[in-house]
Amino acid sequence: MAQLTPRTAEMSETGTPSSDGSRLPSPQEEQYHQYQHQQQKQEEEEKHLDSLFDATMESLEVLENSRAVLHSSMQEAHFSFNVTQREMERSGLLLAWDAVPTQEGAVQPLIGIRIPAIVRDTNSGNEKKKNCDDNDKDSNLDDNDNNDDNNNNDDDKWSLVEMNECEGRDPLRWFAAVPSPALCACQEHFRRVLHACVDVLQAQKEVLAAAELYREAAEKRELHQ
Repeated sequence: MAQLTPRTAEMSETGTPSSDGSRLPSPQEEQYHQYQHQQQKQEEEEKHLDSLFDATMESLEVLENSRAVLHSSMQEAHFSFNVTQREMERSGLLLAWDAVPTQEGAVQPLIGIRIPAIVRDTNSGNEKKKNCDDNDKDSNLDDNDNNDDNNNNDDDKWSLVEMNECEGRDPLRWFAAVPSPALCACQEHFRRVLHACVDVLQAQKEVLAAAELYREAAEKRELHQ
């Protein structure tokens, strides 16, 4: 049975000398270096995975805040619309959903307002008013021929007209020429709602992207293990 001499035992522990005189690492040292390298790699993967998890949680927090802002904006817009509607009704004006962002055709007016001649003359540049009033005059030609004095008196008064006589021309839109402060504030609230919707959509995209990165990193780590 072979026995290790002191020189042979020393070489097995400290490594084998190379041709240039430098010492080669022993198997134990190589295993230790490999273990250190694996530990360092695992720590880096853990830190990367933790950073992705933190980014996902931060994105979720941003999404929740965006949803809270959207909910609050919708409540404010609804309350502002009710206040504006009551205010304009008290002042004799009509407010429909056409004054704020809504689906086209969702509100159909039934009754409009005929503009007096003196107002019509001062606003002759408004083609919508002029065309609507011309239609009203044409429908009442017979009455005008029979009684010119009554026609002059009626033409100087504000009067209601059914919208089928002015098809395609909504007088409610004319009030937008000089909107009240309440209506401007109401429209601003609805604009905030639209901006809040965009923020929520963007936050949702960021959350999905962060969650996908975290999932891919977690699956990759499991495969390496």
